[in-house]
Amino acid sequence: MEPSTGLGIPILTEPTKDFTEIKQPKRETIADSYTAIINDLTTAIGLLPDDNDVYANKYTAKAFLARVYLMKGDYANALAQADAVIGSGKYTLPTSVEDAFNTSSSPESIFEIQQTHK
Repeated sequence: MEPSTGLGIPILTEPTKDFTEIKQPKRETIADSYTAIINDLTTAIGLLPDDNDVYANKYTAKAFLARVYLMKGDYANALAQADAVIGSGKYTLPTSVEDAFNTSSSPESIFEIQQTHK
């Protein structure tokens, strides 16, 4: 299933220090949006290490890429990326439901934002 040619997201490739400099960026097609996202994640996979402590690693990028392929309807590539994450052996399911809520950086977490309460 190919994405529609409808409007997707703006693709900004140049950094800016001031968001007021961005004036109504042009929205690209959905197909172009998918292409940009897939290219960025594929590049990230090549640049990120296999293990990166609590930070994103190549399997984090592969998990996001699997989700993008799934949303695009590209099920073969979604399966391939998800299988790579599962087959890496870096993640496991918790032994209890409570573990997912009581442990930061659980072995189930592929991507997690740490929160601290003061």
